[in-house]
Amino acid sequence: SIVVLLTLRLLQMARAQQGHDSLTYDLEGLLKVLASHLIKALLDQGLDGIRKLYDDLQYLSYRERGIQSDQYAVQGWVIVIKVLQAAKIPRGSFWDVTNSKLVAVNMKDIRDARMMEKLWYSMFSLLPLCEFDEFGVVIRGQRQKDPFDNWILPQQMLKRVFELYSLNPRQFPGFNDYCRSIVSRCHHLMVEWGWWKCSGVIGTFFDFFASQNLSHLRNEEVYTSPRFLQELDKEPSLAVEPEDRCFHIFLKLVALSIKHFRQVEDDKNIRNLVARLLPNHNRQYPKEESVHQRDLASLRNHHDLLCT
Repeated sequence: SIVVLLTLRLLQMARAQQGHDSLTYDLEGLLKVLASHLIKALLDQGLDGIRKLYDDLQYLSYRERGIQSDQYAVQGWVIVIKVLQAAKIPRGSFWDVTNSKLVAVNMKDIRDARMMEKLWYSMFSLLPLCEFDEFGVVIRGQRQKDPFDNWILPQQMLKRVFELYSLNPRQFPGFNDYCRSIVSRCHHLMVEWGWWKCSGVIGTFFDFFASQNLSHLRNEEVYTSPRFLQELDKEPSLAVEPEDRCFHIFLKLVALSIKHFRQVEDDKNIRNLVARLLPNHNRQYPKEESVHQRDLASLRNHHDLLCT
């Protein structure tokens, strides 16, 4: 950790002087390598100690004493997070370096949900550490002001799950529940962790559903639009509800992102997102043929997306 801090200081000094572009580039590369080694060493220790610390901090007596000096792992994680945030190296953010160490195999080779769950577990274990400032003090709510986005990893996992769905028409009984859980996690990351740079992951959801003609997942029985679209005369809730299916949660992600962009007066992102999500108007239902329930639900989803 000390070497990483010293390298950051040298990098800052090189950047402050003119004519040291080559040295700056070399120090950026060195800092990425050192941070990568530190992150690998921390991951090799496992994240159970971090989770136990979170549990211990739920007790007031433990929390009042503060995090003690023997908690080397959490100190190492916070230092490398703050160093890479301060360094602002292109393609060298904390998550850029950490993801490369977390994903030990090619994502296209993963077929076991337990491997994906380990990645989700690791990412969520590290998230709370982003609320420490450079003095080691927790700033409550910092995650909403200073985003700690890492959509790249969930997006890769989502694409793999959707690919497996498309490859195998005979899916396992719990597959839809798993899909719903990971879509709900994306909702949680936006609302609770301030991950609002979400156009890419929303586009991933749309591309998948568009490839399925905006149908619900196989074996999902849905006969209504999501409740929030029926309450637009009020201030509808965009929280995930027990009856929500995957497509309905996707619609809530769209609605949440549009609301956020409106709040920060980012009309350009609203226009780009809406243009990205406009469905093709290529549906035909010949009157001499019967309309199946799945087709009707698909048409309703088309309409609900436009309404959203």
